[in-house]
Amino acid sequence: MIEIPKLVEEGGMAGTVIVGFYISIKLFVNFISKKDSEHREFMKEVMHNDREDRKLNNSDHKESYSRLSASLDNLASELKK
Repeated sequence: MIEIPKLVEEGGMAGTVIVGFYISIKLFVNFISKKDSEHREFMKEVMHNDREDRKLNNSDHKESYSRLSASLDNLASELKK
């Protein structure tokens, strides 16, 4: 364990403050990086799920459009008679 009074004697008060500031910044950057990677993984999962949902919706729309088109073609052919 680091002894604070000994550290102050060797590096002075300014050195101790600078080292403390450096350690605080380093911990903050590590924390932010960890949160960013967790967020990135979460967004990948959300985007993947959303992409699958869009594929299903598009296939449903294509099917209903083709049925509507066939129905309109049948109606047009019946009206021509």
